[in-house]
Amino acid sequence: MSRRRKRMFGPLMFAALLAWGLVAIYSGVEFATPRVENWLEQRRILKALRSPDIKTRQQAVLSLEQQSPEFTRAYLLEPANDPSVDVSIAACRLLANQGADPKSLIPALSAADDDQIEVRVETARILGRILARAASEIRSSADSLKSPAVQLRSKCVSILYRLLKDRIGDVRAAAADLLGDGGLDPSVAAELIAAAGDSDRGVRLEIARTLPRINFDVRRAALDLLSIIIEDTRAEMPNQADAR
Repeated sequence: MSRRRKRMFGPLMFAALLAWGLVAIYSGVEFATPRVENWLEQRRILKALRSPDIKTRQQAVLSLEQQSPEFTRAYLLEPANDPSVDVSIAACRLLANQGADPKSLIPALSAADDDQIEVRVETARILGRILARAASEIRSSADSLKSPAVQLRSKCVSILYRLLKDRIGDVRAAAADLLGDGGLDPSVAAELIAAAGDSDRGVRLEIARTLPRINFDVRRAALDLLSIIIEDTRAEMPNQADAR
């Protein structure tokens, strides 16, 4: 190789190698960027979910509503058992909406005995969703008596029975309404009939509406209860007129 060709080959080869290296680095960065961004996002979510501030943890759970179920479920199991009932219920609601395995939610919902009325009402609503899914699985099961959903329905119902005896009428009414999502169940009908003497008219009305949904044979009891509610309303009307 002549000295002239050596001088040309050296700079050209160096420039080519440098260009190739830069392209390789750029391609590597382009390929790695989504991975890095995903990793940083995961770190941000985990940090927020484990924050000592309750509001931060609650907001982190609520922000996951915009994500796909596959993405969120891995993050929500931990906050579903958060010491704060607000965070726990928010995570349980999102998991129930996404069709997550309800067995993981029952312990948290069973412990959700909070002073906030909204929390207890929301607990009843989440249980209603789980109860409806369990009833659907039982109906579609070849051997419904051995279906795992039977035990799940029993656990949901027992918590709703507790809420049916809550000190606040709105909570009792929600429990009465959502007990109807469990499908045909004579024992639930009996429990509702026993609660039909509730002092709150709204609760009695929900019981009257729910009874035919779970057992058509108790429609007579539902009609009797509606008649009582109507009579109570009529009796109160003159008193309200006098008060004016």
